[in-house]
Amino acid sequence: MRTTFSSAVAESTQDYIQRGWTVAETANGVCLVTDENIAGIEVTGDTAAFVRRYLRANDLTGPVIEIPGAERREIHLVTGLRKAERAIEALRESGVVVYADGAGIPL
Repeated sequence: MRTTFSSAVAESTQDYIQRGWTVAETANGVCLVTDENIAGIEVTGDTAAFVRRYLRANDLTGPVIEIPGAERREIHLVTGLRKAERAIEALRESGVVVYADGAGIPL
């Protein structure tokens, strides 16, 4: 059985593919697969503003996936990880969820 995705998901999936990013269809839907070039940084609540500024200051800004719910979540897609290992490690140390090294980011 093939899942039908909304036009917004289909459009974003095509956008990611055109950027050269890997997108996979799983039992839970479509996922963006992280690799040595792309990662996802998930934030909620008060940390979101801090992380946005941090990413901008470290030239890591990219598309943002907004996940609605009781507590709004954002997953910031970042590229150029090879030059930002310390920045990513600092985010991890501050408790931010980082999707990297083959982890799937649900779209």
